[in-house]
Amino acid sequence: MTRRTGTSLIEVLVTIGILGIGLISVIALFPMAAITMGQALKDDRTATCAATADGYIRNVHFRNVVEQTTPTEPYFFAMDGNQTDGQTPLSGTALGTGVPTPQLSNPSANTPIYPDSHPSYPVFVDPMGYATGSNAVGDLGSFTGGTYAIPRVTVQTIQSQATTAQQNLLALRLCSQMDGLTYNDDAVAQQGASMRELRYNWLWVLQRPTNSDRTTTTCTVVVFDRRVNLYKPPGSEAVFTTTFNPAQTSVTISSTADVRKGSWVMDGTITTVTDPDNVSRPIRHAIFYRVLSVNDNGNGSYTLELNTPITRLDGQTYPYTGNVVVMPAVADVYQRPVLSSTVGP
Repeated sequence: MTRRTGTSLIEVLVTIGILGIGLISVIALFPMAAITMGQALKDDRTATCAATADGYIRNVHFRNVVEQTTPTEPYFFAMDGNQTDGQTPLSGTALGTGVPTPQLSNPSANTPIYPDSHPSYPVFVDPMGYATGSNAVGDLGSFTGGTYAIPRVTVQTIQSQATTAQQNLLALRLCSQMDGLTYNDDAVAQQGASMRELRYNWLWVLQRPTNSDRTTTTCTVVVFDRRVNLYKPPGSEAVFTTTFNPAQTSVTISSTADVRKGSWVMDGTITTVTDPDNVSRPIRHAIFYRVLSVNDNGNGSYTLELNTPITRLDGQTYPYTGNVVVMPAVADVYQRPVLSSTVGP
């Protein structure tokens, strides 16, 4: 038997090549790990924001609505549409646009348009957005192709401050995550007010499932990533008209919409429809969907694949024409437990 005393040059080169491929594979995992870690940190921050926001609004609802004979929170009245109690920003015409807001259940009316068994209007409790001078969701206050807007209000604690500057400062503090710190390039934390990163902030979307139950409210927390305080550029809440088909998971909108995989869009339809069964029904939606994919149809439109099937709050399955609101900088949306008289802070 002939014994080999060493390895050939070809064998050495093959070994080095195999080792190099292995090292490249390992190195390729580092950016993937960094991306995964970054997403994990973002998920942790947004979940913390949602828990903080939930605790705060739950306390506000219990103390200022449930325990009060006459509630003073602006969102309590805004859910009822156009009333003459002097409390709601929707009194008279809708948000200064000259478009009348329908009455949901004006207590002084003998024949309200819709009974209290229907859901209330959804309300954006958004102190930071309200501080920009925007009292409606959507760039123009009323939706393109639609009729009515979703009101945006602040909370009584902020509204009671003496000056606008104090209100704006308190809105920033109450609706931002204060734990994050900013660092210089040399990894040293900044000093003074700029040391707070204030990267994440939030708003609440509240709506009574049944308007006759005055103290039970659904609660959705919308968390933003890098939404700039006191700044609302044009197009920041773009609205597009589309047709919603309940139980389906796709919707078609204009290709001018700034959407991509991972974005959030909202069904912000506030209207009244006459369904094929000739029954007139109100639709009052503020329902969020995450975009799973965006397909360019090549005809000036996108088809968005959504994470959950389209839903009508009234349980009907008839298609309806409504409004898609594209809101940038939304990091995540959290559906929280209902606010009620039996669930305290």
